[in-house]
Amino acid sequence: MKNKKTVIIFSITLIFLFIIAFLVLSKENEETKDEFIKESSELVIGKIKVAVSPTFYYLFQDLKENNNIEVFETDSTLEGLDLMERGVVDVAVLGRPLREEELSLLSEVVGGGYDFIYKEEMVISEEEMSEIVFYTDLETEEVINDFKQITSRNIVKIEDIENYIEKGIVITSIDGLLVRELVHVLKDDGSRVRLSRLPRVYYFEETPRKNLDYLIDLIEDKK
Repeated sequence: MKNKKTVIIFSITLIFLFIIAFLVLSKENEETKDEFIKESSELVIGKIKVAVSPTFYYLFQDLKENNNIEVFETDSTLEGLDLMERGVVDVAVLGRPLREEELSLLSEVVGGGYDFIYKEEMVISEEEMSEIVFYTDLETEEVINDFKQITSRNIVKIEDIENYIEKGIVITSIDGLLVRELVHVLKDDGSRVRLSRLPRVYYFEETPRKNLDYLIDLIEDKK
């Protein structure tokens, strides 16, 4: 009888301790959640106004309702730069490197893609890619993996793009100002082949780093 009473008391004690532990953990989780929400709300300084060129609309399709982001869909890189120059937007996500005569901005590459360049501006279709010999200073295997129309038979590894840009289309990654002209690689429906442009975030020197990191993290999640 005594043993039975001891077991009952022990069981009640365990249950009581379990309830206390559960309440303590629940409170800690709630405090952690509140702290996370507070940190997230303090992550950006004001609403980030972003101009986006057509190639990268897809990156922002489900971000239009984001309370920290206001998206301005533009028709071109030029329009995005104009919105920045007039102070309408804070940041622009564009696919074309800046030209020497254009507004001086800082930039960061934020996703996968390439720059297709040639001595003059031109348009090619996705189907035509299999009939064109391309030159690249990048790893040919990576380019072949990203474009099914390019094989080892129609891409040539080079060292200096300046020696080949007069001969044909060069696939590269431009770090700085635009060299020569971009090639527009289009699908049958007229939309751009996504990886034929390298996404860049353009911003002013005074743009808060918190805002940039927040935006870049959102874009990186869409890669």
